[in-house]
Amino acid sequence: MRETFEKLAGIVAMPTPTELLVVDSTPLEDWKDPDARWGFYSRGPFKGFKVHVAVDQLGLPRKALITPGNRHDSPFLPELIAGQRAKFVLGDAVYDAKNNRKACKEIGAKPCFAKNPRRSGKRRSTPTLLKRKRYIVEQFNSGLKEMLNNCWRWFKGLSKKRRSSTRRWSRCSR
Repeated sequence: MRETFEKLAGIVAMPTPTELLVVDSTPLEDWKDPDARWGFYSRGPFKGFKVHVAVDQLGLPRKALITPGNRHDSPFLPELIAGQRAKFVLGDAVYDAKNNRKACKEIGAKPCFAKNPRRSGKRRSTPTLLKRKRYIVEQFNSGLKEMLNNCWRWFKGLSKKRRSSTRRWSRCSR
C-alpha cells in the first residue's frame, strides 16, 4: 500500500503544485490479527492499526504509513511530509510539537496546527485555515475506509498489510 501511495503521489505532484498538506490518522480495527495493538481515538479504545496520511488541497494522497494501533500520531509527521513541498502543513492538536514545527520549516512550509492546551496551559483558538480545510483529510479517511470495506482484515501481520498490492485491495470493493 505504501508503494502504491508513493507512486500515485508522484503522478499527482506533476501537474498540481501543493499548497496545503493536511495530515491525520484513522484507525483500522482488526480484532483477530496477532500484530494488532490496542489504541485510542475519539470514539474510545480499538484493537488494530492506524493509517497516517498526508493529503493535498485537492484531497489526493501524498504519503501514507500503516502502524500498530498503539502508536501515537505525532512522531510520524516528519516522515509523512519528508520530500514534500507545500506552503502550509495542517494538523490537529496532536501534531503541536517542536520537532513537527521544525520538520515543517525544513520543507519550507508554515505549520498550522491546533494549539495543544497541555503544552501552554492556556486554551487558544484554532487557526482559521485549519478550521476551513481539515475536512479534506477527514473525507479522504472516510473514502479510504469505504473503499477498503474491511479487506485489510484478510492479511494477517503488519508487514503483509503494508506489502499488499493494489490489485488485492481493489478486489475488496466488490
